[in-house]
Amino acid sequence: MILLAELRTATQQYYSVTNAGQPLRTRGEFTMQMATEQLEGEVTKVVFDGRFDIAGADAVDLKMNVIAGSRKFVLVDMQKVSFLGSMGLRTIVSAARTIKSRGGKMAVYGPDEEVEKVLTMSGVNALIPIHHDLQSAIASLH
Repeated sequence: MILLAELRTATQQYYSVTNAGQPLRTRGEFTMQMATEQLEGEVTKVVFDGRFDIAGADAVDLKMNVIAGSRKFVLVDMQKVSFLGSMGLRTIVSAARTIKSRGGKMAVYGPDEEVEKVLTMSGVNALIPIHHDLQSAIASLH
């Protein structure tokens, strides 16, 4: 029997569970986290941490739209992204297109092998360059 949701009273978090009763995701624990840092040269570094699935994209989409509409050079740090799904791709591509339309640039830094595979197989790397060296990623924005 598949349980749809179980409310954990101590933390008020919802669980999605498999038919074996094992948690797949605890809302709030595995949701995408996003932090920003201003670097030299008007570069805004956006650091993602977590799964960029439907819930993860939903958690950061509005913030990314604000950054895309207000920043010219954006470095997306994906070192801590453990999964990249179609909704995460949509969030990144939408922001990159907005930034590009305003005369800016976006670069991706540090994706793991699986995340990079998703980026390249989807063709996103044609719009957003992928770097594994922080300094080359920053340099590519100017």
